[in-house]
Amino acid sequence: MAKGKILVVDDEIYIVHILDVSLGTEGYEVVTALDGEQAIEKANSEHPDLIVLDIMMPKLDGYETCRRLKADDATRGIPVILLSAKGRNIDKKIGFEVGADDYITKPFNPRKLLGRINAILGQAASEDVLKLAIEMVAEVMNARVVSLLTPEPDGDFVIRAAIGLSEDVVRLAHIRPGTGVATWVAENCRPVCVTNMDSEREVLGSRRTQHQSGSFLSVPVEGEQGLLGVLNVAQPITQKSFDAEDCHLLLHLAQRVAAAWEQALTMEHVAVEDACESMTIGRPHRPAVRRGVAMNEIRRLTGRQFDPPVVDAFERALNEVEAQYENGPEPGIASEDASLNTRG
Repeated sequence: MAKGKILVVDDEIYIVHILDVSLGTEGYEVVTALDGEQAIEKANSEHPDLIVLDIMMPKLDGYETCRRLKADDATRGIPVILLSAKGRNIDKKIGFEVGADDYITKPFNPRKLLGRINAILGQAASEDVLKLAIEMVAEVMNARVVSLLTPEPDGDFVIRAAIGLSEDVVRLAHIRPGTGVATWVAENCRPVCVTNMDSEREVLGSRRTQHQSGSFLSVPVEGEQGLLGVLNVAQPITQKSFDAEDCHLLLHLAQRVAAAWEQALTMEHVAVEDACESMTIGRPHRPAVRRGVAMNEIRRLTGRQFDPPVVDAFERALNEVEAQYENGPEPGIASEDASLNTRG
């Protein structure tokens, strides 16, 4: 069974062939179109799960094709990855403004494209999604350093994923509330654009963190349930300082990072639930185990198979359910036909 259906749209036949082979090898069904008009027809007739769309094409370019797809109720929910030789930030900004979910410049690595497809379609673990999202931001923003900071239960911020920072910085960084630009962005849910770190030293004061230098951007990453983290971009490859236009582009990217991350976390939460339920409900080939035993096994796999925050959230939910039934049988342990289901 195919992992999903991908519509590949490009007027260059060899690009279509490369993607047909590489995506087909990975288990995707591939349908193709050679221009924007064909793309809209195929999107409506084939109902693809995702569209890889070139920009410079005859009849209808990729920008207008994407705009029309996103304006149509029948196709607006289909994710679109723009694939183009147009690599300026203004080109990318236009792409996101017409509704693209990702933007990859040519020449491209098919493995990188596959990773981004997997992330958008929920075929990747949340940690992999974050790594791919950081790569996407670095590529789109033409930046050497990108980091995603997330809050810990104690209020400190840690670096969850990064490019261009040493392992020691990523591992040891703990930013306390009120001591970093990221915490200000988190507290106020507003972006910060610094064109020159030295010229802003008096303004930043103690909020300047050690790994920030030169021009940088910091924007909130907000999901349906509120703040997920703070996305930081520094050291532009072009040596040109970041400006308001770049900040606007990064805000677009932050929305896509949030959407992909929340989707991955939802999928992982379901996976943790399924694992716990599978162990606490008896099967013909093995007896049920107690909830505590099941959670010990899930904790053992945390960091390898399950995301730690997902496991923590699931365990908190279980404890709340258990508290509601503290005078009854232990949740997840039969009686013969009783089982725990936390999906509501």
